[in-house]
Amino acid sequence: MEQTALNKLAALRRVVLGLYAATVAAYAAAVALILVDLGAAVWVVNITTVLYLLVVRTLDKRYDRAFARSSLTMSCQRRLSLFQVEDKGGLTREDIQAGGLFPVRAEGKSLVCGMAAEGQAEELGVRICELTAYCEMAGEKRKLGLLSGLWMEVRLAGDAGMRLTLVQHGALDPDTAAPFYGGQGLSRLPLLEEALRDGFTLYGDEAGAKGAARFARRCVPLALQAAKAGCKLMLSLRGDSIHVFLTGRSLVFRTPIRGRLTPEIAGWDRLPELPLLLDLAKETAPRKSAP
Repeated sequence: MEQTALNKLAALRRVVLGLYAATVAAYAAAVALILVDLGAAVWVVNITTVLYLLVVRTLDKRYDRAFARSSLTMSCQRRLSLFQVEDKGGLTREDIQAGGLFPVRAEGKSLVCGMAAEGQAEELGVRICELTAYCEMAGEKRKLGLLSGLWMEVRLAGDAGMRLTLVQHGALDPDTAAPFYGGQGLSRLPLLEEALRDGFTLYGDEAGAKGAARFARRCVPLALQAAKAGCKLMLSLRGDSIHVFLTGRSLVFRTPIRGRLTPEIAGWDRLPELPLLLDLAKETAPRKSAP
């Protein structure tokens, strides 16, 4: 299956490369025509430009998405069973509200989903989705803000029995954050973890306060990876699930089409946050009592 996907990706890549070569040749022909027939040269340039915008760029973007699907599948299948990738995710307003990370718009259009994936890691259910959310911001007048990034969710095997939210400074407007988390019954907790102390704020309920120090320590690897990727991290533990939002993070981006296409190149780890999140979920999940 992996080789089949790679063959399809290579075939699409050859088509895109051929179209780029044809585009360059057409523009070169137009330059040569200028001295012979200026009108014909203008027509060639116009037609070539239209075809480039409508056909070549469309197929180039399709290659970017195909590359993303292939690399996601090849890398994530090592950690997740029943793995599936979709071009457009199906997250709902209720899904985002359950995570409690940011105040999504209550009425009207609230979400735009991009590429998504899901799978299973033993007893852990995983969902991943590119997301742009319309958020209700605090203030005297009703304001909307946009948050774009990558949503990740892990469903635990049991209820952890506490609620905790870790938010990096700058991820959410501070005037919005305090009343939003306070409205969920969460209060600001001391954050003693040195790697997080200066850049994050921790909120939790009474039960979460007891496990806050241990949970914050377990979040450090994910926070360091987010910093490495240039993202802002928002993370919450809500009973039987962990929700993560990485601002500015995407699964699909400009993919070079030059060079040799190999399994190593196509299968590079596009989602290094996944194993870190799975480790956090496994360490956080309630331990099963012996029969």
